[in-house]
Amino acid sequence: MRSQSLFVSLISLIAILLLPAGARAPGALDTSFDPGAGANDVVFAVALQPDGKVLVGGSFTQFNGIAHNRVVRLTTGGSLDTAYNPSVTGPVFAGVVSVALQPDGKALIGGLFTHVNGVARANIARLLANGALDTSFNPGAGVTGEDAYLNTVQLQADGKVLIGGIFSGYNGVPRHNIARLTAAGALDATFNPGSGADGEVAAIAVQPADGKVLVGGYFSAVNGVPRRGIARLNANGSLDAAFAPVLDGDVLAILVQPDGKIVIGGTFTAVNGVGRGRIARLNADGSLDTAFNPAAGADQEVDALARQGDGKLVLGGKFTTVAGVARVRIARLRPDGALDTSFDPGAGANWTVFAAALQPDGRVLIGGAFDSVGGVERRGVARLWGDYRMYLPLIRR
Repeated sequence: MRSQSLFVSLISLIAILLLPAGARAPGALDTSFDPGAGANDVVFAVALQPDGKVLVGGSFTQFNGIAHNRVVRLTTGGSLDTAYNPSVTGPVFAGVVSVALQPDGKALIGGLFTHVNGVARANIARLLANGALDTSFNPGAGVTGEDAYLNTVQLQADGKVLIGGIFSGYNGVPRHNIARLTAAGALDATFNPGSGADGEVAAIAVQPADGKVLVGGYFSAVNGVPRRGIARLNANGSLDAAFAPVLDGDVLAILVQPDGKIVIGGTFTAVNGVGRGRIARLNADGSLDTAFNPAAGADQEVDALARQGDGKLVLGGKFTTVAGVARVRIARLRPDGALDTSFDPGAGANWTVFAAALQPDGRVLIGGAFDSVGGVERRGVARLWGDYRMYLPLIRR
């Protein structure tokens, strides 16, 4: 089997090498990833499996013309994996907004829905590796409250699950817009954020070094203390009073670097009184990292962040310029925050990019509300070329 896989990989590599150099330039559309007609509605989440397959979540009910409700899995070439077909249903605007992969191949999904494969699941569920509902993960009444839904589901290293969105309770216990669950789906009572966030939570990230939890969103206070757009909680859920950056807008994406610095994207235009156009980097104490300077930044909101191993950052969102240069809803920054002009998506995506994920070979998966990328039809999901490192993972497979 390994020799057969290696042969197929080498054939794929040769086919890629035969492409004109411009066709695989960083930022160009990777036409070898072809999802056909794609999603018939918005894609909010993309997650890469270790085997290269891609989980996609959104509000769609069809993918490439085939009925699939809100979650699909794609092969490495972008075609639909028809063996994986969970059915996520709910209100008219039901959707899967966040997907978190576990090391065992299971997938946590969060969003706005009421049932998974016909079983009641209020906005959160876990799927087995084959797409069946994992009934061992039981959230009970789940996320509750008027117009309750989840924007983000994040897995901790210990298997516990952080959730953020709009809600007033979890399985009958008061929790406002942020909570932590056990690995079995029950509320983790040892994590208590008090009155929580006074507005919608859009992003969560865990600091690996100390287990503290960064929270971003459309809020102005956390547990009654003023915090616009971003806050940090201690491992027990209490507010970390020492972390208090001052923003003039909201945070929609958070990324913790290996060195502990924190990259944020959103709607803000200033951090601690210094101009930062919707993208910035904070030091671990919450102060602005002035060594990261994106110049004019993005002209509209940043919704997605992904970091390469070399420290470069991929951005997705609603923007059409970055640092004053045309970059239509997808861009890449150098580690110092300057625009990486070597990554050029050309016409870019014709509408918002909500999600971005990096493959080990450097290619960039994006999901969103678009129906074309680089002038080519791509509905909801696409892949772009990154820095050319294709041969390494192909040979190792």
